[in-house]
Amino acid sequence: MAEREIHEIHYSDALFARSNEFAKGLYPEGSSYHSDLSIAFFIKAWVVIENDSVLARVVAYENPAIPLEIGENATKKVLLLGNYECINALDVSQELFKTVWKFATTTGYGKVIGPMCGSTWDNYRFKITGNRPFLGEAINREYYVQQWISAGFSVAASYHSFMDRDVLFEASALLMREKELMEKGVCFKPIDVNDYENALRKIYEFNALAFSQNEFFTSIALEDFVAKYQKIKSLIDPFWVEMVEAPDGQLVGYLLAYEDKFDPKNETVVLKTVARLSGRDYRGLGLVLARRLNEKAIQRNKKQVIHAYMHQKNPSLHCSETMNGNAFATYQLFELSLHTNPLK
Repeated sequence: MAEREIHEIHYSDALFARSNEFAKGLYPEGSSYHSDLSIAFFIKAWVVIENDSVLARVVAYENPAIPLEIGENATKKVLLLGNYECINALDVSQELFKTVWKFATTTGYGKVIGPMCGSTWDNYRFKITGNRPFLGEAINREYYVQQWISAGFSVAASYHSFMDRDVLFEASALLMREKELMEKGVCFKPIDVNDYENALRKIYEFNALAFSQNEFFTSIALEDFVAKYQKIKSLIDPFWVEMVEAPDGQLVGYLLAYEDKFDPKNETVVLKTVARLSGRDYRGLGLVLARRLNEKAIQRNKKQVIHAYMHQKNPSLHCSETMNGNAFATYQLFELSLHTNPLK
């Protein structure tokens, strides 16, 4: 009987490419499976092999912007784990995690967070419950959660996607607020795909202001941000992406949505991001943008809007609830303190 081996590898190694093929094979052909690799934060990867077959894979990342863990005697680094894939075998997952813990505890890490591929700009969270996948939603095997809990992880944060089937939502107060904003010189306009890179630069600068207080948010390099959104430019329809500018041209809010190509009836729009600058001057702007999206959905004969990935403490959650959204899917991010000596 062949001995099970755990290989410590780099993403450029041939075995990493094999692990990608293994990961794809865990999901039905034509599924929405995708896995991001954040080279900027990559440390190393581990792959479990037995009888020349890949059984599991995980990638370790370190993001300097993630707050340090304060231990009993010293400040410790935080290790991020992403790109996790494994067969449905608890002994395999626990053997893999034991290898990771040995590395982490001997190299100055005090906490592990995951799944997170380097930052919240790439794949993170496990889907816990939900209906059919929608375009842009990452998927995972349902047994992964138990494998992580068995390794000692607990929930760090919860997220929800909401389904708003009331696109005819009565919103006279929001129409009045929209009128007030426009009378102050606030301008609503579609993203300019002919000047796409400049629009992305504006969004990048805006995100640094609007999301800086969000849990686990960290910035990425401008060139990485632009490259990420250049890849999906063909999916960007200006009809569904709205920029909001102050009279001086400063971006003060935006909404990013797109049609859900996974909906066989073609009746769904996915609201990926809606945000505004803080302060009373732009109070209600997020709800105004959501109402305008519903209005556009009606124009395109859409019957429902998915408000995707709303953090349990995020103001966007209030937006989804106000627009009569019902919970559609739940996701969780996990953490583990290495001071507890997991998997002894």
